[in-house]
Amino acid sequence: NIRPVEFKYNEGYLVGDDQRYDKLVPGFIAEELYNVNNIIVDVDENGPSDWNIRMLVPVLTSALKESILKIEKLEQDVVQLQLKVNELERK
Repeated sequence: NIRPVEFKYNEGYLVGDDQRYDKLVPGFIAEELYNVNNIIVDVDENGPSDWNIRMLVPVLTSALKESILKIEKLEQDVVQLQLKVNELERK
């Protein structure tokens, strides 16, 4: 449920000599992350303002590990199905 985006920082957020000034950068929209997991988002008087990389990395790492386990299981299933197909073809 986390959607990566490209964006330019709002005027005044970065100083003019910052390498990211007026450039598209990868990131996330704080309001969207807040709706997924509010603990990883900093909130100020205007609402969700920024996401915290130290909080987000473990969430993404966990999701990646979960995906790897699912892929490994699917690979095992494919091998088993292929063995069954080969067995049926020999008959």
